[in-house]
Amino acid sequence: MLNQGLPDGSILSLLAMKIERQEGEFVPYSLWNYVFSNQIGEDYLPIGCGGCLYNNPNKMMQFYNELESMSLFDTGDDIYLYYLGRKAGLTNYTFGAEYSRVFPVIPWLQNTNLFEVNIGEGKNDEMLRNMQRLLS
Repeated sequence: MLNQGLPDGSILSLLAMKIERQEGEFVPYSLWNYVFSNQIGEDYLPIGCGGCLYNNPNKMMQFYNELESMSLFDTGDDIYLYYLGRKAGLTNYTFGAEYSRVFPVIPWLQNTNLFEVNIGEGKNDEMLRNMQRLLS
């Protein structure tokens, strides 16, 4: 079985961002840094580009169809899955893998991209504020 030996209720990722806070508020997402070492805890946002394993996702899925929360994270699947994991009490484990972070854009097929919207226009920061409100 694939998940033998893995902690029940865990999220394992190869890539994560260190969640930065100041005085209880999130620092802008654009100032966060990638994690380059093994880390455990809620201060690490798993990033799906490097692959994530959700051990016992049923704990998360019980919250998945809440329409309010789904609409608040419309462009941020990583933040939405992090929110579901926090709500379900899952623990984040990251391995801080090093790999190329070049994600090409095909200009004639894309008028906009998530990087531009989520980071450039601050949509990630808005979703993080929504998450903080929902979890408190």
